[in-house]
Amino acid sequence: MKIDVKRIAELAKLEIEENRLEEFERDMKAITEIADQFPVINSDDMLFNTNEMTLREDSINTEKPSRAQMLSVAPETESGYISVPRTV
Repeated sequence: MKIDVKRIAELAKLEIEENRLEEFERDMKAITEIADQFPVINSDDMLFNTNEMTLREDSINTEKPSRAQMLSVAPETESGYISVPRTV
């Protein structure tokens, strides 16, 4: 199998010296040979295909907190308003 090291280097935006192209090709061939040895996985037997996810029911909370409740939990208040840091 011929691996186009120049094209791979171009796509990866790598600069590989001409005298090292053969070395890189040997290394990439070794990597692909290792990957070829991985067992083939039958995705039909995967757990996620048989395990359905249960979702909770959405609910709308129409109850609004009072002004006093909002101000009581605010880190800082000023003249009855929530004070926030100035942004530029």
